[in-house]
Amino acid sequence: MSRQTGVSLVELMVALVIGAIIILGAGQLYLSALTTFKQVEALSQRQDTLMFVVETLIRDMRNAHNISPERDAVRLTVPRDALSSCATPDLDKRYYLNPTPSGSYSLSLSECMTPGGWKISQPLISGFHDEKAFSVEARGAGRYQLTLVLDAENAQGHETMVFNVQNRVAALARHDTGSVPTGDD
Repeated sequence: MSRQTGVSLVELMVALVIGAIIILGAGQLYLSALTTFKQVEALSQRQDTLMFVVETLIRDMRNAHNISPERDAVRLTVPRDALSSCATPDLDKRYYLNPTPSGSYSLSLSECMTPGGWKISQPLISGFHDEKAFSVEARGAGRYQLTLVLDAENAQGHETMVFNVQNRVAALARHDTGSVPTGDD
């Protein structure tokens, strides 16, 4: 009589346990990679939005005919562009913080001041730390310091970003008059 050979029940169970461990490890690796990808994508999107807002605000500050810093806002008068729906040759803009339902603040833009109020208002970016998280300070000779305080991604504290902006209109006016700015301006 010939004897049949095969896999015993113990060997089969050991193989199943080893296979399950390998599959769980691969699943954990996939979930970890997916979580990391989503975090990087969210951070990238936040950086893109922040870069757009900062570039827009800095461009407006550089080209403004008039800059009026307020306590938690800045009002600018800039040349009207082709996309503006305002009929005036100059465009009034106001960047300011607005509270959001989540408890943070968003930077908003209003433009085209009319006798009835601002014609267009829109939020630009959210996630500001508190009501004092946006400021523009005059530094003299057409120089301004723009400060943004955003909530940190990990909800632990905040991140402060400071930008120095030179108004081109003021710089050209100083150049045309021949005055040379000193450190005291």
